Order: sequence, then C-alpha cells, then structure tokens
Amino acid sequence: MSIDKRKIICYNEAMKTKKELLEDGILKEHNIPTYQQAISLFESGENRVGIVQATGTGKSYLILQFLNDYVAKTNKRAIVLEPLYGIVKQFKDLLTKATFDKGMIFEDILVTHYDQLKTLSENDLRLLDYDYIILDEFHGLGAEGRGRVVQSLLKTNPNAKVLGVTATPIRYLDKKRDMGDELFGDNIVRGMNVTEAIREGVLPTPDYVMAVYSYADTLSIIEDKIKGVKDKRQRELLEKDFEKAKKQAENAEKLDELFARKINKTNGKFIAFCPNIERMESLIGEIKNGLFDRVNKDVEIYKITYKDGRNNANEIIKKFEEDKSDKLKIMLAVDMFNEGIHVKDVDGCMMFRPTISPRIYLQQLGRVLSVREDENFKPLVFDVVNNIQCLDMIIEAFDDDQDDADKNKGKKGGKKGGTKGGDDIEDIFPFEIDGNDLELNKFLWTLDKFVSENTRDVKKWLACSKRYYDKFGNLNVPVSYVEEETELKLGGWLNNLKTIYKENPASVNEKVAKYLMTLDANVFNYSQEYSNAQRDKMIIDSLIALNNAYPNEEPHMVSQDDKSLIDKSFNLGAYLSSIKVAIKKGDCVKFSKELIEEINKINPYALLGVNDARDLKIINALKTLNAMCPNEEPHLVSQDAKSPIDSSFNLGKYLSNIKLAIKKDNYTIYSKELIERINKINPYAVLGFDEARDLKIINGLKALIAKHSNEEPRFVKIYEKSPIDSSFALGSYLGSIRRALKKNDTSNYSKEFIEEINRINPYALLEVNDVNNLKIINGLKALNAMYPNEEPHIVGKKEKSPIDSSFLLGSYLSKIRKAIKDGDYSVYTKELIEEINKINPYALLEENKVRDLKIISALKTLNITCPNSEPPVIRSSTKSPIDSSFNLGSYLERIRAAIKKGDYSVYSRELIEEINKVNPNALKERQRSNKREDRD
Repeated sequence: MSIDKRKIICYNEAMKTKKELLEDGILKEHNIPTYQQAISLFESGENRVGIVQATGTGKSYLILQFLNDYVAKTNKRAIVLEPLYGIVKQFKDLLTKATFDKGMIFEDILVTHYDQLKTLSENDLRLLDYDYIILDEFHGLGAEGRGRVVQSLLKTNPNAKVLGVTATPIRYLDKKRDMGDELFGDNIVRGMNVTEAIREGVLPTPDYVMAVYSYADTLSIIEDKIKGVKDKRQRELLEKDFEKAKKQAENAEKLDELFARKINKTNGKFIAFCPNIERMESLIGEIKNGLFDRVNKDVEIYKITYKDGRNNANEIIKKFEEDKSDKLKIMLAVDMFNEGIHVKDVDGCMMFRPTISPRIYLQQLGRVLSVREDENFKPLVFDVVNNIQCLDMIIEAFDDDQDDADKNKGKKGGKKGGTKGGDDIEDIFPFEIDGNDLELNKFLWTLDKFVSENTRDVKKWLACSKRYYDKFGNLNVPVSYVEEETELKLGGWLNNLKTIYKENPASVNEKVAKYLMTLDANVFNYSQEYSNAQRDKMIIDSLIALNNAYPNEEPHMVSQDDKSLIDKSFNLGAYLSSIKVAIKKGDCVKFSKELIEEINKINPYALLGVNDARDLKIINALKTLNAMCPNEEPHLVSQDAKSPIDSSFNLGKYLSNIKLAIKKDNYTIYSKELIERINKINPYAVLGFDEARDLKIINGLKALIAKHSNEEPRFVKIYEKSPIDSSFALGSYLGSIRRALKKNDTSNYSKEFIEEINRINPYALLEVNDVNNLKIINGLKALNAMYPNEEPHIVGKKEKSPIDSSFLLGSYLSKIRKAIKDGDYSVYTKELIEEINKINPYALLEENKVRDLKIISALKTLNITCPNSEPPVIRSSTKSPIDSSFNLGSYLERIRAAIKKGDYSVYSRELIEEINKVNPNALKERQRSNKREDRD
C-alpha cells in the first residue's frame, strides 16, 4: 500500500517556499503542498515519484512547475509522455503560453504520445537519453504494449528523474492493480481527491441528475430476464415487483422533459459520452427528432471518435471551444475525452455510456470538473444510464474518498459498507443529486441485479470462466474479481453459484455444473477447510517463488498489496498481514503454528511489522558490508546505496532518514536502540556526510602514523587510500582541503578539524614542494643530532632521511645542487638553500669540494688544539678531530702520492697550497725512523 507522504516528508531548505511558488504564478495554492511533497522526495535522493490528484485540480500545472524548476534555462533534456494526441497538443499549448506570458525557456522538451514510442525499435530506444521523464495519466501503463515500451525507456535511462501524475491509479477491472504502487512503490504523494476538492470548493459541485434513458427499454430487458428465472415461486415474486416498477415508470419524467427542466442556458455546451459509433449515430437521429427542442430547437452537433486523426480531432475540439453562437452545442464522443483533455467553457456532460469501471466513470465526470473563476458555477451531469448506483466499485471509490477527506479534517472515517445496493447514495457522493426519480432508479437497479444473477443466460459466464481458468489454472475466483475486457463480475456470479450448489446441488443446471467441473474438478469443493489448505500452500509456494526469483539476495519484505508471482489474483501481502494480526492477538486458529514456523524459515521478515523488518534489514545489511571487507574500517554508505544482500532495499535512503530523525530529535519511527546498534556496527553510518568524512580522514592519518611508528609523518599522495578503508580516497580529500585553504574558503571544514590534522601530521595539508623542503631540513637536523659532537656529515646520493626511510634525502640534495648549478630557484628557493647551508655547510657542495674543505678544517682544528707548539705530525691513521668518520691521515697520504706523480686532477694545486699554509709538515715525506713512531 502506498504511503501518504504528507505525514513523513522532511522539507529540504533548497526547495522553493510557498511564497516563491505563488510568485511563479503557475500553481494554485491548493497544489503547493502536493508539489512540495513530491519535490522533497526527489531532493532526498528518490528517482521516481508519483502524484495522485483529482482530475481538474491542475495536474498539468504541477508538471509545468516541475519543468520550470528543473529543465527551463538548463542543458537538461526532458520527455513528456501523454495518452492522447489531444492532450499532447493541449500540453504543448500550455508550454507555449508559459513561454510568452511568463518568459520561461524550454529548449529541450519533447512532448509526445505513448504509442509513438511503440514505433521505435529496441536499438532506437537505447539512443533516447533524458534527464527527466514525465508520465502523464500513468494508470494507462498497465496496458501491456504501453507498459512494456515505457519500461524499456526507464531501463535505458536509469538515472533519469521520473515524475508520474494521474487522477485514477487503480485499474479496478484489472484485479484492482495499483499502477502507482507498481511504478513508484512508496513514493506516492496523494493530493486532493474528488470528494475533498469538491467539498473544499476547489472544484465546483456538480448538479447530478439521475435518470433512465428509456424506462420502456429498461423494463423490457428486466421482463425478459424474469422470464428466464427457473424457480416458479421466485419468478412470481419478481413479476409482482416488476409490475410495481412498471406503474412507477409510467409517471416518471421523460428525458426531453428532464433536459428542459435542468438546462437553463439555451446556448450551453455539453459533452455526450457514447459507448460506440452505432449509439452515437442513433443519438444524432434522436436529437434531430427533437430530444432538446424544449431547451433550444437550434442544436449544433459535433462528433469526435477514436477514428479521427490527430489533426482532424484537434480541429473539431477547436471549433467546439470557439463556438460562441446562440445554438445549443452538443459534442458526441466515442472513446475520446475520457482522460486528460479539458475543453474550455463546458457546461456539463451526458453519460450515455454505461460502465462499471470507476476509472472510466471518474474520467468522464472529470471533463466538467476544473478550477473556475466563477465560484457559483455548477456543472450539469446527466447520468442517463444509471452509472452512479450500478457500480459497487464506484460507490466504494467515493466512499474511500469521503473517508480520506474526513481523516484529513481530523474527523472519524465515513460510512463503510451498506451502500452497495444504492442506499445512502446522497451521503456518499459529493454532489447535489436531483432525486425526482431516485427511488425508482434504485428499485430498478436492485431488481435488475437480482434477476441478472438468477437467469438462464449463463453462456457469457461460462466463457468468462474458461478464460479465467486458461489464465490462472483454477476456478478459485476471488469474490471481487471482474474481467476487465468484458466488465463481467465473474467472482460474484461464480461464488454465488458455489453457495447455491453447496445448499442443493440439484438447484444448479446440470450442464453448467458439469462444464465448470470439467475445467476444475474442485470448483464446488472450495469450502472453508479446503480453501485454508489451498491458501496455506499458496502462501508457502509464493514465498518460495519470491526467493527463487532473487536467488542471490536476502528475502524481500512483502508489502500489503504484493500479489503472488505464481497467481496474480492471490493477494500474498494481505494474507501475511492477516497472519501478523493473528499473532499479535495470540489467535492462531485460522493460521496454524506450523504454517507460521514454515513462513519464518522461508522469509524471516514476512511476519514482522514493517518497522521491525526494516530495522533488521538495516542491521543485516551493515553487518554484511563489514563482513565483505573484514580487515578494513567500516565504509561510508552513500545515499543511493542498496543493501548488498537485497538490491530492492535502499539502505542509503533509510540511513538518511535516520540522520534526519536524529537531527530533529525524533525517535518515533527509528528508536534509540536501533541507532545504538547501528553505531556499534558502523560508527559512520548515521553521521552527517561531513562529520563521517572528517572522522575518516582523522582515523586514516592516525593509522598511517601507527603503520610507520618509528618514522616521520608521511606526505599523503593524491591517489593514496586510507590504510584502514580501501574505498576511502584519503589523499583526494586532503587535496580538497589544501585547495580550500589556498582559496581561503574553509566553510566545509572547521578550524578544529584542520588543527587536528596538523597535530597528527604537520605535512598533510602542505603542498608537495613545501613538504619535501621541510623533510630535507628535518632530515639534515636529525643527522646532526645523531652526532652532536662532530662536524656535519657528507650526505651520500642514495642516503635516506634518518627519520623517514621512504624519503631519499641524498637524491633531493643532488637535485638542489643541480638547480644551483643551473641558476634555477623556481622549485628550491634561495631561502631553502640558505637554511640548508646553516645546518650543514657541506650538504650542497660537490663531493670533492666537501672533502677538501673537511681536510682544511681538520688541520686548522688540530693546530688549535696545540696553539703554542709547531703544527703536529699527522699519522696515516689520524681521524679528523671534528668528525670521527673522516680519515684525515689517509687523505693526506693520497695527496702526497698525487704530488709525487705530478697528478693534480683530483687534488688541486690550490688545495695543496692551502694545506701547506695551515700545516707545512702535513705533506712532507715521512722518515723511516718514524715508522716505529707511527706504529706506536
């Protein structure tokens, strides 16, 4: 069952306010709540939203407002699909008027007929690329052809936003299929229904005239049926009732008199609905023979049928609308105007087409219901085929409307039941009912209904039974079943027959019984006991079939309106709801404990309340996400994420709803216990996105530090993932923060958050060059700190930073030396070079220059250690007094050897001269007598 979203919608701050929508000048005030509810669903991440609202209350303007807000003046593409070419033209005219009157710009919107898509191949459909898809009058998509092609369109545009609108989502004659539920699930927004709109003055109150087109014809049909009743006693009673009705009918008002009494506007416009072209032609003859002469002898007859081409139909409608003459104007229609098309300035309609379809009835009625400036306008509705009380389902539909309207006003529900025979019609329908012949009409209807169910004319019922059996494989027909194509109430007829057979098998025609039993041997054995066994088996088989349909997924939650995949006539959801109620009451008489245990084995969610099942689905989905990545931190769950074990369950959407509930401190739908369980499993799941993201960044940086606990914090590269969650792009997020800092726009990141990052890793938010430079300085300082009493070391080309083994300190120093040589300070600034030289004056020198400088510094230091004596003798093993790793004596030996050979390529003459100045003994040849001394 679709949920009334008005009770649970949370408005998005980015949405237009009521004042802004009124300023747009598109929507009337009564439409604004409906529109806001629909948009809030889209803004919360839903891709499909349906609107159900009474005909005439401005559904087309809801579409126009949506296109204005989302498509106008953008590069987005939209397609608007309509059921009739007349509505296509009407909506195109609406767009054109909006363009000229309000300056709206709709550049890429295609308005077309549903059947136009049926001409396209599958490959052509794949090429259609739309951002927005509008399904007007979407109830019609229950038809196989249209439904299939639209599903193909939706499949090829999976990311498109889909908006559907209709006044009548229920296909009453197609086993009450709810197309809103099928297409949009729970995302249905219910605006005003017909009853509510009329009673609140949004739509005019019709002056509803009940009549019978020809009492003589009606009585003749009933009389023939009575003759077919087999039971003599019953037939005699019916004949007495018939004679009573016949006398009343003799005094009843004739149709021409009725028109004369009710139609005061002699030049009015009326639409007359006809069942077929033959009836339309006969009605033309009656009009010409004076049917409206008492109103106006001068009648202009227009006629339009499903056979008229698109252009011809538009031309007929245009002429009818523009006719301002003094003639009475009657538009005769066959299968036209039944939905969507609104003709201007129509004064009323005439129902010459009988129907038991509430959808067709409401659509016909809707042609005269629209918002009007004249508050006193009352459209005339002539029901000359007694539709209003012949239709159990129509009465039921209005009864539900009244109940909904009363609930919206805080009243108790309206009457339920007791109206099926025509009683209290005036209380059910929001009309001003003309009751001149009301009692006669009620009586004739009741009589005809009773006779019809007891006549010999069973061929049509047997044929209908055969069609049902061919479709479903049995004759266990629900009481409410109506065959859509023929409008035959097979369920009522067959179940009535079963009751009669049970009381006395001989009272049922032998040939009828034999034929039905040939189709289904159990047709008369569907007793309560047998039905329970069949019902239980069907429940189990249906749940198994549902699991088999999704073999790799978790069992699905079953909504109250879900039908069995095996038999669409079997309301699986309704039965499961009944079992839930029985369990709650502790009454398992109707449903055995064995059945309940079996159901729980197959689907543990089937008998839970919807909230309990939903909560368990959330918990199981989060646990499964963790189990999929056992060595990682729990993942962030995006708003459109599905459950990993049930693709039909929108995990992200539910978590978003929980976040909103927490924000509003509202725990009525989602309990505190549920939220605590979620936090234990995934502490990020119900945090706001920004909060979860920030916590992920902090935890990722801490994990990096812990992973390299003996090293300096690392620079995080742009492509680097969190070490505890491979799905989280840590480096990318840090890059975003760096860019924000550079632009001085940190609105998305708090100061406390940035301070925390810098505390954990002072390099995390620096640019890569700044990080490298700081790492060079820190690396050189660390080298000095390792040898506090020695001269700074020479840094080898392959040497790494002593505090970060991943940082090639020597390689960076080589790059800086090259940059100095090239005079390029774009990457390595002069300030950096000065800082390096302060810390280690050898770091940026070439290796030979460093060596030479170390030799001179060592000799000078040795002299300082003996200030009052001759420069000391230097042995071959003597180390530098300021750097124990530097073998001074060994280098002097090499220089002496080079001098002896006259080779100054490695050790220059300038160096030798400098050495001799500092210590004239350093490069002299050593005496043999000194060998012992050297050894000592």
